Amino acid sequence: MVGGFLFILALNIALVYPLFNSAYTRYIASIESAFIADARFIAQNFPHLSWNPVWYSGFPFHLFYMPLLPFLIAALHGIAPDLSLSEAYRVVTGSFYVLNPAALYMLVYHLTRRPSSAFLAAWIYSVIPSLGYLFPEVGSVGAHLGYAPWRLVVLLLYGEGPHIAALTFVPLAGLAFLYALRHGQRRGYLATAVLISLIALTSTTALYGFALLALVLFISEAFQGHLARKLRVTVACALWAFGLSAFWYNLPFIAAALEFGGGGGLLANILVLVVIGLLMGVVLVRSLIDKPQGQALFIGLGATLLYGLAALAWYVGRITPFASRYIPEWEMSFALLLGTLFHAGSEALRDKELPFQRELRRGLFPVSALAITALSFNFLSQAWAITVGQADVEQTSEFQIARWLADHQDGERVYAAGTHAFWLNVLTDVPQLRGGADFAAVHPWWDHVDFQIRKGEDGELSVLWAKALNIRYLVVNTFESRAYFQVQYRDFSYPQKFEGLLPEIYDYNGDIVYEVPLAQPQMVQLVSLEDFARLPTIQSVLDRPALEAYVQAVERAPRGSLRWNSLSPDVILIRTPLEEGEGILVKQSYHPGWQAYQDGRPIPIHPDPVGFMVLSPQPGPEVSIELRHGRTLDEWVGYAITGLTLSALLASGLRSAARPRRRS
Repeated sequence: MVGGFLFILALNIALVYPLFNSAYTRYIASIESAFIADARFIAQNFPHLSWNPVWYSGFPFHLFYMPLLPFLIAALHGIAPDLSLSEAYRVVTGSFYVLNPAALYMLVYHLTRRPSSAFLAAWIYSVIPSLGYLFPEVGSVGAHLGYAPWRLVVLLLYGEGPHIAALTFVPLAGLAFLYALRHGQRRGYLATAVLISLIALTSTTALYGFALLALVLFISEAFQGHLARKLRVTVACALWAFGLSAFWYNLPFIAAALEFGGGGGLLANILVLVVIGLLMGVVLVRSLIDKPQGQALFIGLGATLLYGLAALAWYVGRITPFASRYIPEWEMSFALLLGTLFHAGSEALRDKELPFQRELRRGLFPVSALAITALSFNFLSQAWAITVGQADVEQTSEFQIARWLADHQDGERVYAAGTHAFWLNVLTDVPQLRGGADFAAVHPWWDHVDFQIRKGEDGELSVLWAKALNIRYLVVNTFESRAYFQVQYRDFSYPQKFEGLLPEIYDYNGDIVYEVPLAQPQMVQLVSLEDFARLPTIQSVLDRPALEAYVQAVERAPRGSLRWNSLSPDVILIRTPLEEGEGILVKQSYHPGWQAYQDGRPIPIHPDPVGFMVLSPQPGPEVSIELRHGRTLDEWVGYAITGLTLSALLASGLRSAARPRRRS
C-alpha cells in the first residue's frame, strides 16, 4: 500500500513540477490573482484585518472569501520571507494538487482493501482526460492544454486554487463519514466534522460537491440497517461541522454567498439533485448492495451519475448555475468507479472457473495500465509545457500599468477593468473601485457605476461618477490592447468615449490611463453639513441632476487644515479645526462596523448619497477623532458558536479520557 501511495505522489509531483518553480502564471486572465491579493493583505496587515480599504471603496474583510488558502499562503510567506506571495501560492496550490489523487487512493483502498484498485483509481485521476471533454465547449478548451485532467485546467486557466485545495479533503471527509456511519464513535464524528469544516473554509464549490458525495455514502449505508442511528450521526456531523466553521460562516457571509451569482439558485438545484439521488439510490442499491463489492460499486456509480447530471444540466440546458465547476468532482468519482470496477472484475475472475483464469487475472492490470497510458499520452507529453510559469511578467501591460499607478496616485482610487483590475493589488496597494470578491462589496453603487463605465456610451456621466467616488485614474482597454482580445474580459463596449473628454496621460500598447480632474482628491475632507442635508437622493445610476448636486457639494466644500492618518486599514485618526455647521466626509463605504469617537465620546456616522460616511462631531479649534472599524454582532455570534463547539468537544474528550476503559 505504501509503495503505491508514494508512487502516486511522486508521479503527480513529476508531472506538474514547473508549478513549484514559478511566481506568475502564463494564464493572466486567471482569478488566482484575487487569492494572492487576499494573502498579500493578510501578510501586510495582520492582525488588523477588520476592514479592507483597497477594493470596492472599502469592505469588511471577513466577506472576502474562504480563509484557509490565503492564510496558508500568508503564513508560508511569513515563515519563508524569501518566497514571494505569488511563489507561496504556487507551492501551496501545487502541493494540494499532488495530494488530490493520494487522498482518493486512501478512500478507494478503504472501500476495496486492495492496493492495486486504489493505485489504479489514483493513477486514472492523475492522468486521463476528463469526461467533461465530451461536451464540445469543454473539449475545445482541453484541446489547447493537451487534454490534461480538468482539475489542472481549472487550477491553471481559471485559477480556482481554493476548489482544487478543498478537493484533497473531500475523499478524506467521505472516509471519515463512512467510519462515523458504521461505528458511531466520537472520533468518527470529530474527524468528519473537522474535515467538512476544512472543506467549508476552503471552497463553497467543493462544499456543495461534498454534499452530493455524502448523500451517496449515506444511501449506501442506509440499506445496511440502523437507519435512525445513521440519521442521527449525519445530523450530528453536520452540526459539529457548522459549529467549527461558524466563526466564518456568520449571517452576513452566508447571505452574501447565497445572493452572489445565483448561489441560492444553485442551492435549490442541489436540493433537486438530492431528490433525484434518493430515487436513484433506491434503484441502484437494490441491484448492487447485496452483491460482493456492491457498496463500493454503488458509491462510485452513484457519485459519477450525480456529478455528471449536474454538469449535463449546465452544458445542455444551462439549468443549474455554476454546475460546470463540478467536473473535477466528476473526474474523481469516475476514477473511483473505475477502481472499484477493476476490483470487482478481479474478484469475479477469482471466483469463476474459467479457462486461463490465472492468466486473465494477471493480465487485467497491465492491460488497464496500457489503456491509461494510451489515453493520457497527449497530456504526458505536454505536462511541463502546460505548467511552466510566466517568465517575463514585468513586460505585461498589467505589471507596467500597476507600477505606473503606484508611482502616480496619492491615495485616490483608480478604475481598472479586466485583468488589470485582477492583478493591480497583487502588485500594489493602489485602491480601486473593483476587486476580486464581488459578493463582499457593501458599497451600494459600485456595481452600477462599474457597469456604466464599462458598458455605457455616455462618457460625461462616467466621469461624473468617477468624481463622486474619488476615482482619479481610469484604465481603459482600447481596440489595440491585448486585454481587449481576451473575450471573457472585453470589458469596454465604448473605449473611445473618453477621447477628448479626459487627458490621456499614459499608454502601454493600447491600454490607456486617463486622468479625472478631482477638485478635492483627499480621502478625508471637510464638508458643509447644511449643503449635504439638502442633497437629493440619487434614484439611479442615470440620475444626473442628483449626482451633479453631490459632486458640486463635495467640490465647493471648505478647505481647512484637516490632517488624517491611517494607523491600520481599520483605524483612521483625524485632526482639524472645525467650525459650526461643518462635518467630515470619509470616502470609504458606510458600514455598521464603523464607530467614531471624539475625545472618547461616540459621534454619529451617516451614509451620504453615494454610500460614503459623513461624521458630525462637535465644533472646536482642534477636534480629534478616532474612526475605528470593528466586528459586528453577527460576527461575534459566529465566534461564540465556534467557541462553544470547541468547548463542548474538549469537555467530551476529557470525559472520555476520564472514563475507565473496559477490557475487550
